[in-house]
Amino acid sequence: MKNRAVSKKYPIRVIAAAAVVIAVLAVLFSAYRRQIYLSRDINILWVGTSIPAGDAGGDYPSMVGELLGDHVQVYNISLSCGTARCGAYEYVSEEDPLGMAGFSHFPRYLLSCLSLSRAEKEELLSEINTSDSLFSVDESYLTERRLSTYYNFTWDGEMKTYLTDYDIDYVVYDMGYNDTDVLDYENSEELLTVTDDRSSYIGASEFIFEKIAEYSPDTEIIIAGHYARDDKPYLWQAQELLAEDTGVAIYKTWEYTGWTDELITAGGSWQDGYWVEDETITDQITVLERWLPDGTHPGYDRSGEANRYLAQIHAELLRGIIY
Repeated sequence: MKNRAVSKKYPIRVIAAAAVVIAVLAVLFSAYRRQIYLSRDINILWVGTSIPAGDAGGDYPSMVGELLGDHVQVYNISLSCGTARCGAYEYVSEEDPLGMAGFSHFPRYLLSCLSLSRAEKEELLSEINTSDSLFSVDESYLTERRLSTYYNFTWDGEMKTYLTDYDIDYVVYDMGYNDTDVLDYENSEELLTVTDDRSSYIGASEFIFEKIAEYSPDTEIIIAGHYARDDKPYLWQAQELLAEDTGVAIYKTWEYTGWTDELITAGGSWQDGYWVEDETITDQITVLERWLPDGTHPGYDRSGEANRYLAQIHAELLRGIIY
């Protein structure tokens, strides 16, 4: 009778032990798969304005790549004066279907517009300083290098090349700052206007997103939120609206930098791109002005402190999306 009792219990113990082994193996396998996922090669295309393009103080997209690890490659094609839209919807007409006259006060914005094609820019440049032109530009400014840069910063130029040739996993969309500066629209609610063409920031951005999906269907788009809440109050709201309309991921950088319009005592000044401490200076400046020499460009801080700070924030917020 004793032996029978043991024989009945034995299979149960075997099954229980096997179940434990299977559970442990499943955990180990899951951990192994996650480790492979975390260490996978990731290619990021960063598209933006002069803010991420950088200057003497470096550029934060490159620093983000370093912070995320050796397996992450960041390609930064951001451009000074870069815009999403190529006009203003209030200026749309039969003769000017995209409202390009809205950029007549600053033609570099139009020449640096990402939602224009190379052919459209070639046409624009061929008409410059003629009776058919919407604007004029000093001929000496249009060097061969600048012309090449403008031709490449288009949806079917450099962006298309990276999407089709570089196996891009994510596009970080860091656009919008210059889109606020159209005629009298700076800091205005007009930025929240949505059109079905490229005459608004959101309409042009949606057009660009469609091109990204066309060229690289598996590439995910991530909107990089503006670095501050106060300096251009409608910019981050427009970015949120764009994310809501398209279902694209967004991270809200403005919630983490602390770069506000709060007034503080300077205690120093910017000199040749470096902050020099001087307690005798009691001028009132904003927190943002303390961080950025011109109140706009982190790259103008030649020490690199502003870019490093931004890079840490971007990297942490990106990590929460891509992993």
